[in-house]
Amino acid sequence: MKVGLIIPSTSNGRDWKTFDETYINIAFVGVCSYNYDIFNRLSSDNTIKLHVIGRNASEFIISNIKIHNVNIYSNLDAIEMIELLKTCDYMLTDAVIGNDHRIGKSMSGNIPLAYSTLTPLIIDKYNNSLYKFKNVVEFDYDSTDKIIINKSSISLKLLDIERQKLISMLPELLKKNKNIRTCKIPKKIFQTWEHNNIEPEFQQ
Repeated sequence: MKVGLIIPSTSNGRDWKTFDETYINIAFVGVCSYNYDIFNRLSSDNTIKLHVIGRNASEFIISNIKIHNVNIYSNLDAIEMIELLKTCDYMLTDAVIGNDHRIGKSMSGNIPLAYSTLTPLIIDKYNNSLYKFKNVVEFDYDSTDKIIINKSSISLKLLDIERQKLISMLPELLKKNKNIRTCKIPKKIFQTWEHNNIEPEFQQ
């Protein structure tokens, strides 16, 4: 299971976020094959506005979404993306076709982004059984039930406390893994003009 880094914000709680009282804003970041059934299961008392972010976001087929408003962002830089996420009520993960994230083969980038920006996560319950996050909204990937999402159902204060606990785990994880041997990169996989940019200790 891969672990993503969490970047502490300079503030916490609602003063970090900028909320829209009319819509419930849900972000999804990714470049994989979209599972439109997951998006269409999202349900709320508020009108849902989806923000689909990624290099290939333009391939998202808006006509496959039945009800929600959809905004597509395929050319955001990192700062612009963070500013957008600060306006979102939730971040959705596990809305792609494939099981790599759900079985722990890899971690969705939406997870560290959610905790870095104090954006409550919407996550498949099987995936969350690996991480055991507490302040999230769980859903069953294999079900057809609605995924009920409402404003302020997750406490940002408790989410921030959970985030700080996750950050505090990092030194111990680094200590446990300090003796892992650095992987060297075979020269033969590089073009000749790239060799000069590789430090000697990383060459074979």
